Amino acid sequence: MKTKTAVFYPATGTAMPFVFAGKKPTLTELQSAVGGYVEALYIASDCVALVNEDGLRLGLVTNVDASKLCGRPIIGDVLVLSRSLMS
Repeated sequence: MKTKTAVFYPATGTAMPFVFAGKKPTLTELQSAVGGYVEALYIASDCVALVNEDGLRLGLVTNVDASKLCGRPIIGDVLVLSRSLMS
């Protein structure tokens, strides 16, 4: 089975490919990447950033790289992928 790739932006560290098996990522894979419940931020017509919806409440740190990419403050780990993989 062919794998698909997204980009993982850890809150501290360097962006890296995030590979999942299958045609679409599973909810479990997405939640694992962001460390909890997933919230979608649509950052371009074909791109979505997935964040931990409880990041502020949990006291997660600011993700500088993802904040620059999204044009707004982002907290915690972020997974960026094509919107076509979400539908």
